[in-house]
Amino acid sequence: MEADFFPLQTPRAEWRGAPALYVDGEVIPYARLHQLVGYVTAGLEAEGIGRGDRVAIWAPNSPELVLLLLGLWRAGAVGVPVNTRLPVEAWPGLFRQIRPAALVLDTDTLPVPTGCLCPLFDLRHWIHWQAPGGEWASLRSNQARLDDPVTVVFTSGTTGQPRAVLHSLANHYYNALGSNQNIGLEPGDVWLLSLPLYHVGGLGILFRCFLAGAAVGLTTSQDLPEALSTLPVTHLSLVPTQLYRLLQEEPMVETLRGLKAILLGGAPLPERLLEKAVALGLPVCTTYGCTEMASQVTTTAPGDSVEVLRTSGRLLAYRKLAITDEGELLLGGKTRCVGFLEDGEVVYRFDARGLWPSGDLGRLTEQGCLQVIGRKDNLFISGGENIYPEEIEQVMLRHPACEHVLVVPVPDEEFGHRPAAFVQSPREISPEEWREFLAPLLPGYKIPRLFWAWPREHPMGLKPSRRRFQELARRKLES
Repeated sequence: MEADFFPLQTPRAEWRGAPALYVDGEVIPYARLHQLVGYVTAGLEAEGIGRGDRVAIWAPNSPELVLLLLGLWRAGAVGVPVNTRLPVEAWPGLFRQIRPAALVLDTDTLPVPTGCLCPLFDLRHWIHWQAPGGEWASLRSNQARLDDPVTVVFTSGTTGQPRAVLHSLANHYYNALGSNQNIGLEPGDVWLLSLPLYHVGGLGILFRCFLAGAAVGLTTSQDLPEALSTLPVTHLSLVPTQLYRLLQEEPMVETLRGLKAILLGGAPLPERLLEKAVALGLPVCTTYGCTEMASQVTTTAPGDSVEVLRTSGRLLAYRKLAITDEGELLLGGKTRCVGFLEDGEVVYRFDARGLWPSGDLGRLTEQGCLQVIGRKDNLFISGGENIYPEEIEQVMLRHPACEHVLVVPVPDEEFGHRPAAFVQSPREISPEEWREFLAPLLPGYKIPRLFWAWPREHPMGLKPSRRRFQELARRKLES
């Protein structure tokens, strides 16, 4: 299976002088990037890393990380970016899942993890910006094919141990193709790498740009306002918390208004934040996606109404969606992952139709747009009543001082379980104020029994672990 798709093939002739990477103040055109990736690929092969080898990578976003991933894919190897917030104690379990041939890490910022029985390399081992050779290095004979596995991405682990999800190049290719058909992207556009590359949303930015001949923008400082102020960004991916913080800075509003598209996903979108974004004229597009589907599944289109933006949009091309009688979303199509790694082996969790039971619950509107209700495994029972934490969270997010909230069940002698909430807010919101605010909006059994401030030891991520917060709630009750 082949496609006219960098890095599988040389960039199109009309792209060679076009920007491929913006790194701070430096512009790297496609011709130069192609040359650098060829050099990295040769270095990998010289170390014995080739087709099918899994290479774990522990490093924050950087131009070196982008080059390494492209070189791995060119060599037919599999890149496994790992969460940089992962404690070193968790590495042995991840090693057992993926069985890596090598580990590459950024020794400037991260410690060497324990329990590693494979070769170790520094991230900059293969990265030499002054690549030798002629202007056009020939592609190597073992260049990647679309059906090759190229990435392993760990799920966020919101309810338990993260799963190792194996993707082929085709999964990423068709996800990007469907996305670009919905949100236009062309040479000269710049999509800011605002999400980490260990997250499938970050990887999606690379594939969308390199499929369309657009550029990836990144800064070594990782500062979002600085990047938006210094790079010619046209497209942006954000989680709602990032958008909320940007809107607190007045100069950022005009910058965001000038973009072509702002893709919002990864967490529930507060109603008032959506309304504020629309009122300010921001080009927001809401989306639903997951690691197992290589990023986006449904997305709204630029210019959609507020009513449509309150949903997660329509099914994009190359995806399949079915909904069970219980409301569970079954997902498939060309973007569905190859499978999952367990003890180094690929296992499959799909039904006879090739659909994956996502565990997410939702329904379609009359316009064919997806409304996500919550997760099947987050359900708990309180006094015989079914409670989905996401429903409570959406209502609590209407409070003007609530930036973020996560609801978990806590034991209760009378009801079995009651909801409790962790709240991130610029000011203290008393339990009395919360109960007064929620009383007209929720039945009594859904109003949290306890309210705690967001813990400092759990910084905001793309998707906080409910299991960790449930354990934190248990410790708070015991103490």
